Amino acid sequence: MTKLFPAFLALAGALALSGCTGLHPGKPSPAPSEEGKPLQPVPVFPGMAGAEGEAPLSDLVFNLLAGELAGREHRLDLAVEHYLLAAEASDDPRVAERAVRIALFAKQPEQALTAARRWIELAPDSVAAHQTLAALSVRTGRVEEALEELEWLLDHQADFVEITALLAREADHRAALDVMRRLAARHPDRPEAWLAHARLAQLAKAYDEALGAIDKALALRPDWDDAVIERARILARAGRRSEALKTLDEALARRPKSVALLTARARLLVDMKRHDAARKTFEKVVRLAPDDADARYSLGLLYLEQQNLDAAEKQFRRLLAIGARQQEAYYYLGRIEEARGHYRKAIEWFDRVGGGEYLLDARIRSASLHARIGELSIARQQLRDLRARVPQLAVRLYLVEGNLLTQAGRYREALELYDEALREIPDQQDLLYQKALVLERLDRTDEALALMKRLVEQAPEDPTFLNAYGYTLVDRTDRYREGLVYIEKALALAPEDPAIMDSMGWAKYRLGDLDEAERWLRKALDRLFDGEIAAHLGVVLWEKGKKAEARRIWRKAMKEDPDNPVLRRIVKRYMK
Repeated sequence: MTKLFPAFLALAGALALSGCTGLHPGKPSPAPSEEGKPLQPVPVFPGMAGAEGEAPLSDLVFNLLAGELAGREHRLDLAVEHYLLAAEASDDPRVAERAVRIALFAKQPEQALTAARRWIELAPDSVAAHQTLAALSVRTGRVEEALEELEWLLDHQADFVEITALLAREADHRAALDVMRRLAARHPDRPEAWLAHARLAQLAKAYDEALGAIDKALALRPDWDDAVIERARILARAGRRSEALKTLDEALARRPKSVALLTARARLLVDMKRHDAARKTFEKVVRLAPDDADARYSLGLLYLEQQNLDAAEKQFRRLLAIGARQQEAYYYLGRIEEARGHYRKAIEWFDRVGGGEYLLDARIRSASLHARIGELSIARQQLRDLRARVPQLAVRLYLVEGNLLTQAGRYREALELYDEALREIPDQQDLLYQKALVLERLDRTDEALALMKRLVEQAPEDPTFLNAYGYTLVDRTDRYREGLVYIEKALALAPEDPAIMDSMGWAKYRLGDLDEAERWLRKALDRLFDGEIAAHLGVVLWEKGKKAEARRIWRKAMKEDPDNPVLRRIVKRYMK
């Protein structure tokens, strides 16, 4: 509440200019004491009573000042009390409005309601005042008063869309629905009232009621696309996606060129993971509406999902041509060039991203690609600059830089970086974990295990830490059974994680159970074709005499993950 006092000064200045007409009551009589003697008035704040012989402060100015000072002292109860008194004393609606806001901030809805009524008394044509009183009436369970205010809004150029938005902001969706239900019943011949009812019912997860309301809207206006789309949305949210699709298809049979219906159909198909059908529908949309940026953007993403890079590029370049969603277009054009292996071009696109949700990822990808083409010093400088500009992301950026150093085999520099980061952010678990992995790469196994054990003790339910500790015990020591215990705990917490399956398979191999090792490693590789998993499976197959299959797996892995250090070490050992 530290900003309340300056607001009071502005308000007090405005009142002074108006002369505070009619706001100079006489000095209040002192209240009698228990002994019948008058008590001397005691100011709430020093210096507020006025020196002897001076005119007293008006009730209005006193309560404004007392309310603001109480707010500065975080005495919200006093601030509300004084502002309510000020609102009653003033003819200026701004005082009542401010009383509402302070009462709401203090979480005193009843007092806010009183102030809102006073606000309307002083400004009977204020839409904001009637909106506020409507919302507060819903919040405090005064349904009839809420309905009166909503009717006033409808009579003064508001529509049901605005009414829906107003009620949707209420935390108690059931209470809002109750009001909307009664309001719609007052306007049974207006389809937009039933659409509003349906939308509020969805917020309250009353899907059957929502369907009933939307069907009333469609009975009044059968070919209303908004209502058809809403019906499909209700069915989808209720888990009835096939019926939702049927609703849209039946409407499209009558209006096949409706861009709104086609767009809704395409989005529903995406939700249903029917990406090919969604793509074809979005293609129809962009043929009918070539400058529909959202449709082109969605179509570009679907082409990208299906690895159709040329078609995706065309959509994102079209977005640039029409001047829409440019930051996203820059980002995805970078992703396309990265997928093609055109790293310089990708960097150029990523560096053009200047804002939006992909800014950070674009900067990180740019740095990573610089490292990939041998410009690690440029990559590191980019990450350092970004860390200085966005210090709240320091952990993530340290991790990215450390990963680039690790991938380049510069383990000592990575270790120095993590030590630097941990001096800045002590005991950060992700940094400690990555440091432990680097220590293991440097063959400082005892230090790595000590750090991993510390992490397991700090977070005994974290499957990543459990797996890392168990795998390192199995891989770098002869404590196989102890390591297996930790891997089993990790697997119980994350049973579908291919990295943990790999650890389980390697532990079984170390313990001499080759059949179980093969089973686990095949399961892991089916879920994630990774160089390290392939390396381990190849070793097991080799030991079982399946050398030709081992070679096939290793060759494929060397094509897809050629820089994996575990894979390279094992291939060098076995395929001489």
